[in-house]
This record gives sequence, C-alpha cells and structure tokens, in this order.
Amino acid sequence: MTEDREPNAPLTVVAGIVGAVLLFVLVVTLQAVFYRAERAEVVRKGAEPDELAQVRAAQQELLNGYRWVDEKQGVVRIPIARAMELVAERERGAAAGAGRGTGGARPAGRSR
Repeated sequence: MTEDREPNAPLTVVAGIVGAVLLFVLVVTLQAVFYRAERAEVVRKGAEPDELAQVRAAQQELLNGYRWVDEKQGVVRIPIARAMELVAERERGAAAGAGRGTGGARPAGRSR
C-alpha cells in the first residue's frame, strides 16, 4: 500500500521562494526597527549624529593615540592595544622566570 512517490518539485520551488521572500521581509523589518531605535536613542541623548561622531572620534583618539599626560615626569598615554601587549609580555616574562626558578617567589615554609 505504500507507494514510492517523487518529491513535488513545483511545490518545493514555491515553498523556497515564499521562504526567501519572508526572510527578506524579516531582515528589512528588523533593520528598520534597529534604525528607528538608534534614532530614538540619539534624540533621547539630545545630540545630533555629527556631534556623536565627533565624540566617538575623540574617544577613539584617546584609546588609540600617543599623548603626554605629564611631560615633566615622563608619563605618556599609549594606545590600549600596545598597553595590553606590554602587560602580556611582562606577565609572560614573569611566568617564565618563575617557571625556571630564577627569581620566582616560593611559598613560605618550603625549602629546596
């Protein structure tokens, strides 16, 4: 009583097209909701997009630029990425020194 049937190609094509159209509509709708929410946030903050762009650029400059903090004491601001590299290098050096037993701290009460 069970018959082997071939898939219904036209129905599959229609289902694929309908699915693609629905996906497209969903993406466009979500994009519209995002832009509306973004605009509402700008209005709520009371700043125009140009002002926000200037603030963001200034923040990026602080995070990614070199600058004197105190020239008399030789204190400079360095990019955050470079600071993270320096900290990682220092930690690797400290870990390597401790692992070789050259200057690493030993727990109290233990002797070699």
